[in-house]
Amino acid sequence: MLKNKTEVYTVEEYKLMRAGGLMPGETKSKNRKIMNATKVSSGGVTFDSKLEKAMYDELTSLNVEFCFKPKFVIMPGFYYHGKKVREITWTPDFFFERLNLVLDTKGFPDSKFPLKLKLFKRYCTDSGVDYSIWVVKDKRGIRDAAFFIKDCVDNQTDVKLLEKFSV
Repeated sequence: MLKNKTEVYTVEEYKLMRAGGLMPGETKSKNRKIMNATKVSSGGVTFDSKLEKAMYDELTSLNVEFCFKPKFVIMPGFYYHGKKVREITWTPDFFFERLNLVLDTKGFPDSKFPLKLKLFKRYCTDSGVDYSIWVVKDKRGIRDAAFFIKDCVDNQTDVKLLEKFSV
């Protein structure tokens, strides 16, 4: 990162910096793509953030049935000029099959999230499935979302009624 406008890099240093490598004298630090996320382990489960763990704990305490870290293939792999292009997947934090609800906890979304969300919406449209997609952004929203999900499960109502978390 340039400290001032007069700092000069060699071509090799610039290429290394653009590729995400370490500059001479730098040490490897935590992942810069995910802001303020601390991996947490509890009960044999590893969580990507404290927010995700708090949501997991809240849903578990309410005895809500969910699938943790499901993997959706939102664009299948293919070959282009004889070379394999990998599939694009999205792994939200929680999936509630009975409610057709996908829930992700994002305190600070990374740069890939908007694109993957858009591709997932396209996947839903093309597949003919009508998933509601919720994003919980803070700890205050966890309790609201968990109780609303519990209420929907108990009363067998539709989750689309709550626009607070819908994206």
